[in-house]
Amino acid sequence: QGLVSEFKAGLRVTTPEAMDVVRMVLAGQVQRELVGLLNQHGPLAVGMTGEDAHTITAVQHRPTIDGESVDIGRVGEITAIDTGAIQALLDDGRIPVVSSIARSADDHHVYNVNADT
Repeated sequence: QGLVSEFKAGLRVTTPEAMDVVRMVLAGQVQRELVGLLNQHGPLAVGMTGEDAHTITAVQHRPTIDGESVDIGRVGEITAIDTGAIQALLDDGRIPVVSSIARSADDHHVYNVNADT
């Protein structure tokens, strides 16, 4: 894709262009591989993202570094999780595989939810 990683205060910035790639990889390639591996043991796994059924809602994560708020782009901080779709899959004996992409409740963006931010 020709994207260059950008960092601010040591944190990776997720630009809108990078978010398109993150979505493609997490909701596509990586998720397909995980679901495929799980389904080798029976057709139980179902892939979804946090966007699906409004499962994960987030706001833009703006860490404070040295007293300053830092804009690291489309990185989200989870504000709510609606477990309805996940519970429905579990109740049906399925294994939900949820990609860490969240929707925004207020600015119509999607966010990458990192484990380390």
